[in-house]
Amino acid sequence: MPETVKADKHLNFRRIDPAGGVDDGLPDRELSIGELCEVFDLTPRTLRFWEAQGLISATRHGNRRYYSPRMIERLRQILKLKSLEFTLVEIRRLIAVSSDGTSCELQLTSDVIEFQLDHLLKLKQRFERAIDDLSRLARVE
Repeated sequence: MPETVKADKHLNFRRIDPAGGVDDGLPDRELSIGELCEVFDLTPRTLRFWEAQGLISATRHGNRRYYSPRMIERLRQILKLKSLEFTLVEIRRLIAVSSDGTSCELQLTSDVIEFQLDHLLKLKQRFERAIDDLSRLARVE
């Protein structure tokens, strides 16, 4: 029985081997597009779109896509940034890839973090006002 890898809602991973042992960490092998979709609860269409946008890349064996452990880590970073409400354009700027393509590093500076936090706080205020307005309208009827 092959090992199963699942991402939890906080994008942490646990690896479950056939013997029942569990350890933390990302998969240390290539995953097919189907496996990656299952691990991250994504669609193949999403992964292909992100490939077309240059956010991730896959190697091909025949006509099947496979993602290296490095790309799996990058995908985890992308999903984490998306959960923080960064756009794909912003994410592309925040993920720096080494010139030889062997590693990627998240470039979150305090300025970027403060800017995004300010943006999210403003959104929160807008939503709170909208909720208050709708609650008042609901009471009127």
